This record gives sequence, C-alpha cells and structure tokens, in this order.
Amino acid sequence: MRRWTMEEIRERVESRQKETEEALLRMRQHWEQTEGKRPRRRNRPRDPDEIHLLTLMAKKNWDDAVKAGHVHYDPERRVLRIEKLVRSSRGTNSS
Repeated sequence: MRRWTMEEIRERVESRQKETEEALLRMRQHWEQTEGKRPRRRNRPRDPDEIHLLTLMAKKNWDDAVKAGHVHYDPERRVLRIEKLVRSSRGTNSS
C-alpha cells in the first residue's frame, strides 16, 4: 500500500473541492425549485430491532391517545374517530 504525504492529500482535496462545491450548489438549487423539499427516501432497509422498537412506540402512542380520549371507536359505523379530525357541529343551522 502506498503512503501519502500531507502535500499529496492536500492537492487531491483541493483538486476535487470545486467539483464538490458545484455538485452541492446544483443540489441546493434543485431543492429550492422543488419548494425546499429534500428527498426523504430511505437508503437502507430497516433493521429488525428498529422495526420492533418503532412498532412498540406506535402501540404506546396509540394506547395513550385512546386513554386520553382523542380516539374513539364508533361501533355503529365500525370506524375509529380521531377527535382532531371530526368536524364540529357548531355553525350549522339545526332549525
């Protein structure tokens, strides 16, 4: 394996720095054109432990919402109702 001197490393970094800055600039311009939305794509699959922990967290959040009364089961319609999303009956004429 070849040993690099600090001068060689510095030259290599400086030679590629312009390319890197141009690539970053292009990427930032693309983000601005798409209203600042950065890509949210996952680059790797989830680990089984990560999946398990996320599932436990979601179940706990769900149980907390049910206990707090934010989520109700409507047996007549057989649906779950989330109180934040239910339209208010205020403002309608019932006469």
